[in-house]
Amino acid sequence: MLMTLNVNQPNSNDAVLGGMAIPLEGLVLGGLEGVKQRIVNGDRRTQAIALKETLNYGEDGRLVLYQVLNHSQGTLQESAWRILWDNTQDEQEQEALRAYLPLSSVLGVDHQKKLLTYAHVLPKVKLSRANLQGANLQGKNLLEANLIEAILIGANLEGAELSCADLRGANLSNANLRRANLSGANLCQATLERSNLEQTYLIESILKGCDLVGANLTGANLTDANLHSANLREVNFSESFLSRANFREAFLCQADLSDADLRRAMLSNADLREANLKNANLRGANLRGVNLQGACVENTRFGENHWFSTAVWLDLEARGAIFEN
Repeated sequence: MLMTLNVNQPNSNDAVLGGMAIPLEGLVLGGLEGVKQRIVNGDRRTQAIALKETLNYGEDGRLVLYQVLNHSQGTLQESAWRILWDNTQDEQEQEALRAYLPLSSVLGVDHQKKLLTYAHVLPKVKLSRANLQGANLQGKNLLEANLIEAILIGANLEGAELSCADLRGANLSNANLRRANLSGANLCQATLERSNLEQTYLIESILKGCDLVGANLTGANLTDANLHSANLREVNFSESFLSRANFREAFLCQADLSDADLRRAMLSNADLREANLKNANLRGANLRGVNLQGACVENTRFGENHWFSTAVWLDLEARGAIFEN
């Protein structure tokens, strides 16, 4: 039920003259009060028309739309949100409207996804613990969004702007993040199993302890990223940019790092057993305690040998590794 407003003063749009036909889309006798009654009691089509008519009543009409937003559910609430979103250029009002997006308890998961799909620019939106499984967020601007522990399993985020977003503990398994911008994002303890991060920007991102098993990061840019203790088993890092990235104590067993740029990367105590390092560049990398058992090191450039015993050095050279004198 909508709250009563003191908006009963006549308006030039209020009445239809006697004897004239009243079109379905037109205003009815009673002005805004009549519009409110049709929103409360009308069928779906009547409600949709009445919601649009509120715009004829200036600020009083907008108050009605906000009442619908606060006190209704589902399609009616979604329609009110869309009308308000389409008819404001005020940044503060847009920020207030964004706050309604995470209210899945009111909107329901399906309506929440619809609103996110409808709105293109959503910087700093608060979606902590939101259920966005399978949502289509392709190309959306989610700059600095709060997505802590959000469920984004199978979501389409291709080309999305997620720089400096907070995705700690989020579940992005099987998500499509191809060519998305996650530079500066916090993905600590996030799950990205089998996700597609091809050509994604992850510059200076935080991926400490995250699970990327089987993910595709071909051609991705992780310069200065922090992957300390991350589970990177079978990850495809081929042709990726990993210079100065922190892989300390990371699990990279069977990972594909062929043709990757790992110059000055931190790989101390990393597990690279059976990894593919063919044609990779590790000049200046910290390899203290790294495990390269069974790894492919054909044409792998290690620079100067500061980390390996003579026996290990000779073994790596025999397997095709390249060291500088």
